[in-house]
Amino acid sequence: MKLYNHLPNYILLVLYIITGSLSNFKAIDILAPQWIYLGAINILSCIYFLFFNHSSAQQGLSKLSKSVFIFIYLFYFIWSGLSYFYAINPTETLLNIPRIGNTFFAVLFCFLLLNTLENKVVLISRIFIGFLSFELISFYGDFLTQLDSKSFDAMSLKGVAGNKNITAASIAFKVPFVLYSIVTIGKRSLKIILSILLLSSLFAISVLYARAAILSSFIVFLVFLVYSLYNLFSNRSDLKKSLLNVTLTLAPYVLAVIINISFTNSQKKGDITSQLGDIEFTEQSSNGRFQYWSDAYEHIVANPVLGAGLGNWKIASISYGKDHVKGYTVPYHAHNDFIHVFAEVGIIGGIAYLSLFILSTFFLFRLIYVQRKEDGNTDFSLFLLVLPFIVYGIDAGLNFPVARPLMQSALALYMGLLLSIYLNRFVAKDLKPIKPLLSKLILGLSLLLLIPGIIIHILSYNSLTQQGRLLYEFNNGSYKLTLAELEQIEDDFPNLTETAMPIKAMKARYFYLNNQKEKAHKYALLGAKDNPQIYFGESLKSQFFFQERQLDSAYHYSKLAFENLPNNMPHYNLYMNSLVARKDITEINKTFEYVRSLGGDTEILWSIYLTSLAQVTALGDSFAMNKAYEAFKLYPKSDKIFNLYKIMTYGQKRMVEAEQLYKQANELYQAKNFDEAFDLFKKAFDLDPLEYTYALNSGYALYENGKYNEAIAQLQMALNSHKPTIIEKALRHIGLSYYRIGNQVDACSTFRKLLNTYPKRMYRQELQKYCSN
Repeated sequence: MKLYNHLPNYILLVLYIITGSLSNFKAIDILAPQWIYLGAINILSCIYFLFFNHSSAQQGLSKLSKSVFIFIYLFYFIWSGLSYFYAINPTETLLNIPRIGNTFFAVLFCFLLLNTLENKVVLISRIFIGFLSFELISFYGDFLTQLDSKSFDAMSLKGVAGNKNITAASIAFKVPFVLYSIVTIGKRSLKIILSILLLSSLFAISVLYARAAILSSFIVFLVFLVYSLYNLFSNRSDLKKSLLNVTLTLAPYVLAVIINISFTNSQKKGDITSQLGDIEFTEQSSNGRFQYWSDAYEHIVANPVLGAGLGNWKIASISYGKDHVKGYTVPYHAHNDFIHVFAEVGIIGGIAYLSLFILSTFFLFRLIYVQRKEDGNTDFSLFLLVLPFIVYGIDAGLNFPVARPLMQSALALYMGLLLSIYLNRFVAKDLKPIKPLLSKLILGLSLLLLIPGIIIHILSYNSLTQQGRLLYEFNNGSYKLTLAELEQIEDDFPNLTETAMPIKAMKARYFYLNNQKEKAHKYALLGAKDNPQIYFGESLKSQFFFQERQLDSAYHYSKLAFENLPNNMPHYNLYMNSLVARKDITEINKTFEYVRSLGGDTEILWSIYLTSLAQVTALGDSFAMNKAYEAFKLYPKSDKIFNLYKIMTYGQKRMVEAEQLYKQANELYQAKNFDEAFDLFKKAFDLDPLEYTYALNSGYALYENGKYNEAIAQLQMALNSHKPTIIEKALRHIGLSYYRIGNQVDACSTFRKLLNTYPKRMYRQELQKYCSN
């Protein structure tokens, strides 16, 4: 009967944990449907307590009212919502308020669901283990698929989550509950099954190459090892059972490392030991995190009270990181939840959020301290609660679990469990429930907040199902959406894509291409207001003005876009074009050197610069030729750099003439008119002596005409090419030419060199054929 009475509690708790199992349902971000789902479960829980289990809600809310935790959390929720009034983009704040609300209400309802239940730790452990099993099935499905592929790619091991890092963090968070179950469960067969599950979990974490999860798992291992050894030597009442528990919990860690080393050696990748060795607190090893933290810190110092506004760090971060932001890929998160919150809602909101974790830590250690003081030992269920907190803390310090429903639903169950244990231990047993009217008022207000929250999530989800094609066409430079299709894409709520691009500005290009120029200019400026830091709208305005030959306006907007986001290659290219129109060679060189100092040498940086330089300098200009040669030395395999080098050395006119001669020569060659073909190939090569294709074909023509000595001379010139295919073909025909004139020594030497450089079966056969004697 007791099970039946609490059945809705069990069902709702299970429904919370499966939040992270939802797929993307055609949205470009898997998080969108998961937030909707989490909001729906919160509404379901609220209705359950409001209409079907009100007495339990009264009792639980009474206990919560005695804890400062819930009031601090409520304050953080409200304070974050108030940032709407000062946010850079208030719409983004509205979109993010329900996310904080979802987690807040999930913690609240998980506490209420667990408050009256017995064996809470066992229940939550089983729920976590059940979902962990599901996660591992999904993970190993991806793992086996990758094993069958030609090249093993850890990035594809997503499991049920959106990416491998979330999967690793989620698995790591649940590992302590497996440890707890192995130690506390009675049946040996179940212990062995759980030990295998632990091994599977640890190997999955190790092969995902997620450093935060590996680091937290390693720390959990060390803490658990110390605890296990301490218990083993201090409690010898049941030594056999203790040894079995230690073996079944610690052996999987050792086996996971051994299997990982064996597997990664077979894949020729770094194993888990090298991953742990690579974890160090330097900028080089942090994947840019130090820079993100530094940018956020600068913003906090400049805006200590109010911040950027909830959900607005992805906008504010651009101006602080403009020198290292490349393209339109902006730092959406500070890669540290605590710093991120401080940057968005200021010091007051940041302290409130940080206080939730400080209080949770206090709850944990007070429980352990009091229980140990009273009983003389540490209850394993209390020790267990420390371990997932370590995992989440490290993840929050290096990543952004606050933005991931998979992690937030797990955190809600954990926080609900911790609060339930703590308040049941330290709040008076005879505490009177709050009045029914007050309880209904609280739950009714909660429902009133949750319903518009889920509507906002649905609107966000609908937008994310529409944004996919818009972003795809933008990334591929292909604009095929019709105006009718474009009108279907919402641009007011939300007004930014998931990548922080202003949707109105992205639409502007389509309007311009459809000859709605006035509307295009208007939408470009509207987009600039939605995200004033990315300067995409200004960049578009400059492009539009170039099309309209309004060069001064084009220069104004291109300069604005470039100066505020200089490491963005489209902005750099556009500004260089405007400088070319002004014939400002000094600024062209200055701009190139500035961008080069920001991001170092890149092929696209040099090609834009050389293209600009070629248009403002005369043919044969020594400075321009030296710069072109410098670029060619940096990128000898780049056809674009090579062609620019030729243009700046010999001029476009000679290259065009040479290409025309080459085409005529090819026709003559195909007609077997080798003498005339050679003459034209040679003339083409004389006009463009850096295009060694012409020298190669000159050698071909001479070879086919039986003039082998002359062919060798032409073919040897082709060996100066930067293209391996030309060198390969030239070497082969040099060897054949030597053979034809009876010079077997040089022929065999050439064939050996050819085979060593290009180890192909054909060349091995030719070496045997011509050099067998």
